[in-house]
Amino acid sequence: MPAEFKKVNGRTVHVSNIIEHSAKIGNGTIIGYHCHISGVVGDGCKIRNGVSIPKGVSISNEVLIGDSVVFNCVEGIRAFSRVDIADTVVEEGVTIAAGAIINMGVTIGRFAFIGAGSVISKNVMPYSMTFGNPAKHWGWICKNGHRMNQRHNACPKCGVHND
Repeated sequence: MPAEFKKVNGRTVHVSNIIEHSAKIGNGTIIGYHCHISGVVGDGCKIRNGVSIPKGVSISNEVLIGDSVVFNCVEGIRAFSRVDIADTVVEEGVTIAAGAIINMGVTIGRFAFIGAGSVISKNVMPYSMTFGNPAKHWGWICKNGHRMNQRHNACPKCGVHND
C-alpha cells in the first residue's frame, strides 16, 4: 500500500482524509482527497475530493458525490447556540454534482440527479433532475442517466422502466 494511504475501519483511504469512529463506510466505496466522514456511506459509492459527510447524513449504495459537495446538517445560527442535527438521507443511485449544497433534513430519492452548484432545501423525488439556487425540478432521468419525458415510462434510449 503506498505511503499516502492508510487503513481506517478496514477501508483504504488517503491520509488527507478524516474518518471519525462514528463513520460507517460500505464495501467498495472510493473516497477522494481531503474528505471528512462521520456519517454513514453505503456500498459502492464514489465520494470525490473535499466532501464532508457529517453525523446525521445517511448515504445509500452506489451514490456518486462530486467535488466539494456540502451537507449542512446542523441547525443553530450562532456559535453559542445548541446544535441540533437533522437526518439527511441520500437514497440509492443518486448523483450529486460538484459544489451542490444539501441542507439538513432532506431526502433525495433514488436515482435522482442534482446539478452542479444547486442548493437543495426540500425533498427531491426519485428519478428527478433538479438544478439551481433554489433547486427546482427540471425533468426526469432513468436509472442509467438518460433524460426522460415522464417518470414512469420506459426510457427511450435504454428501455429501462423506473419504478
